[in-house]
Amino acid sequence: LLRVQQRLAYLLPQIPQEARDLGLVHLRLGQPHKALPMLETYLRVCGSEQAAALQPSLQAAKRMLAESN
Repeated sequence: LLRVQQRLAYLLPQIPQEARDLGLVHLRLGQPHKALPMLETYLRVCGSEQAAALQPSLQAAKRMLAESN
């Protein structure tokens, strides 16, 4: 799944959802340092409903980063 999503994000940089999805894959793989920048970038361009839906993932990524430091 990671390789497929990496390819999609690379081939479709104009579609912010692909970068968001790659960030979510990184998060699920326990890589918050890779996930957080992608999720924060998506947060700047998405609508309020999408931003609200993304908040739990952003909080999880930040928590995982804090715990690893």
